[in-house]
Amino acid sequence: MDQIRQQLKLLDEQLAERRSLFDFFMSRSPLFLLAVGLTAGIAVQHLCGLNAVFWFIAIVVLAGAAVLVSRWDAGGGRSVAFIAIALFMGIGAVRVASYETLPGNHITRVAGEERTLATLRGRVCSKVFTPGRDAWAFSGWGFNKPGSSFYLECESVKTRGGFAAVSGKVRVQVNSKVRSVQCGDLVELHCWLDRFSPPTNPGEFDFQAYLARRNIHVGASVNGAGSIRVVESNGWASLPGVRVRLADLFREQLIEDGCAGMQTRGLIEALLLGNRSNIDAETHAAFRKTGLAHFISLSGMHIGMFAYFVWVLCRHAGFLKTARAMILMGVVGVYVLAVPSRPPTTRAAILCFFFALSVIVNRKPNALNTLGLAGICLLLYRPTQLFNAGFQLSFATVLGIILLQPRLHSFANRVVGDRLGELYAASSVGAAKFAIWVGRHMLELLTVGAAAWIGGAAIILYHFGSVSGASAVWTVFAYPLVLAIIAGSMVQILAGMVFPTVGVALSVFVDSMAECLIWLVRFLAEIDVTALRVGEVAIWMVVVYYAGVLFMRFGQYRRRVLRRMGVSAACVGVLLPFGVNLLARGEDGLRLTVLNVGHGQAVLLETPSGENMLFDAGSLTRNDIGSRVVVPFLQHRGIDRLDAVCISHEDIDHLNGLPEIVEQCDVERILGNRGVIESDSATASFLRDAVAERGGSLTLLDGGLLDGGSVKIDVIWPVESAAGDIALSDNDSSSVFLVRFAGRSILISSDIEEYAQGGIMERYPDLGADVLILPHHGSTTHLVESFVQSLEPEVVIASCSRGRLNSVYRPDFDGDHYATASHGAVTVEIGVDGDVSACGHLRPGE
Repeated sequence: MDQIRQQLKLLDEQLAERRSLFDFFMSRSPLFLLAVGLTAGIAVQHLCGLNAVFWFIAIVVLAGAAVLVSRWDAGGGRSVAFIAIALFMGIGAVRVASYETLPGNHITRVAGEERTLATLRGRVCSKVFTPGRDAWAFSGWGFNKPGSSFYLECESVKTRGGFAAVSGKVRVQVNSKVRSVQCGDLVELHCWLDRFSPPTNPGEFDFQAYLARRNIHVGASVNGAGSIRVVESNGWASLPGVRVRLADLFREQLIEDGCAGMQTRGLIEALLLGNRSNIDAETHAAFRKTGLAHFISLSGMHIGMFAYFVWVLCRHAGFLKTARAMILMGVVGVYVLAVPSRPPTTRAAILCFFFALSVIVNRKPNALNTLGLAGICLLLYRPTQLFNAGFQLSFATVLGIILLQPRLHSFANRVVGDRLGELYAASSVGAAKFAIWVGRHMLELLTVGAAAWIGGAAIILYHFGSVSGASAVWTVFAYPLVLAIIAGSMVQILAGMVFPTVGVALSVFVDSMAECLIWLVRFLAEIDVTALRVGEVAIWMVVVYYAGVLFMRFGQYRRRVLRRMGVSAACVGVLLPFGVNLLARGEDGLRLTVLNVGHGQAVLLETPSGENMLFDAGSLTRNDIGSRVVVPFLQHRGIDRLDAVCISHEDIDHLNGLPEIVEQCDVERILGNRGVIESDSATASFLRDAVAERGGSLTLLDGGLLDGGSVKIDVIWPVESAAGDIALSDNDSSSVFLVRFAGRSILISSDIEEYAQGGIMERYPDLGADVLILPHHGSTTHLVESFVQSLEPEVVIASCSRGRLNSVYRPDFDGDHYATASHGAVTVEIGVDGDVSACGHLRPGE
């Protein structure tokens, strides 16, 4: 009977789809069309910035047209629908324009364009976050002590005449740990106000845009916790304070009852509360590689699991549907308060509320209509979250499930499901029937995962540059463990509050499931050969992909030949983003990028034959450049493997990002000079241990690095006679690399000073360099000007911090001069014809 009902339902859907795509949505899900109009209006206004008066006039005219058409044309349903969509487009534009317009007393007016000293009063509206000392390998070293950060809802700012009222939020960064401040406290702080800067490296997280979407444009820098005074401590009086305390209550139950390690508890906390900060980098990378990162991102799926668990629990407790719906609304509301406010969780909560409401009023819910209503609610509240990756993925994957899963499930049933049903009916052995039952449900779960993957693949590629083709299959294996962890954790929290012994017993089960999940995901990451990294994807590729998907889903052709041609063309459109970027990898020229890491150095070389080599990876002024700068840049370029990492010497500003690179990337060789390999200094010893803990090892850098094909790389310093000189300083013993290609040369001179510069001029009198990376970050203190002049470079690059920008060497001869502090990452390209070009990420036109 169930199969007959499914076939009848499918037949009804096929008959409905014989109408146009617009009529299909208009008849079944009109709210979804209104959400599309709202989305279009927000996008157009955000990109074009049209005058608000234009939109107000358009709204009035369209509203009047809708009234006239509906009154005079009884059959004008399609015309009214088009007008309604256009009307919502205008509403979306007006809403985003009003959201992005800051009030006259906003804190940005105080900050201005330059760094400003100020005294602020406001209420702390977030949890005070302090990273642990093990946040990254070198985080415990003195120059990079962990500080605290939080968000402040500003109320007043001190002026010459006293405190004046201001509005808006700021992000507060304190240079030391803050222990006396809690969410909801009214505080006064002395700080520097400054606007956020755009990312200075390709692929780097755009913190400025992320905060701007929340109308936060100013940061407050506080020298220490002593510059913060608590005026009023009353955390429970504010909604953010209530949310933080609820989250802490849940976290205490999870941590205090648990007996497993921090890694396991960190995974449980991520699955249940959305806090990923305690997940180790290896596990996090495995989740991303296998396409299972949505499990640790507290998506709508988690809310769905939680709601399903509550519904089943209430049903077994004997509650009627109406009571179940009311309990569901209350429990989900409390849970959403305790977890971070993100678009996927908010969207899922809205869907749960409308589902419960439909049960109360005895109406059958329409999934697509409800999804559209959820989108309208979220976008009217904060329209700029449309440009958030989480928002886009949340709605795209759910839309994929709604539109594609029934078709995929029907196809799977025809291929496998019907046969499983026959076996289930014919089997008389309990174990066999159970195995077949599990198989049928896994098949359904597979089609759900496949539909979600199709819905979100292009967005994942656009934002992250990689995707796993087998993620739908891996979801089938991981889902039962995730469901067991979430259900077990919820029972543990509830039972632990009343019966602590029961909570401890349940924690053993939850910890075991978490350990199994970690092992499974790491194992799948090892065997996953479908993980594809393509790098940056253009927006037009995303449009072509979804056009192909929609055509494959809704395209109607009576002739089989035309249908096959149309489907083939759609398949080409779907696969185009993958193919274009993969073909683009085969560049003929050489590419070198000097990343902006502040006072430090990280240089990536990409050869025409596909070798990727990294020279140094460290910084004194920026934290965790391995995870925050180098790895994101590699992902941006579509690089998942480094053939070699070369460390020039043992100074910490050239190596403290290496452990995270080894942990998150496939590195074939790690090379270092004698100081790095043999020195007993604290820095070198710590580096060797940190790399070994992550499965790597350092070998001695000796002779040529690459001596085949069109690219040749040699180590020209230190020479053998100078290498054994114990009086040679660490800087003068730095390895100097000479790269040659197409008759051109690049000199990476590390931190060499006067002695080494003179030695190179004496040993290589005819040495020239078309591109020179200045010694010692471009500092003029230990630079021999004749050394630079003798090389006659066309392009000169200084890898330096903003604080040292004024002391950077600037050549007085013809040539292009770049400093990473002002230009951002600097990219040099040498074509096969020897043509040299260079540009900075922040100032590409120069």
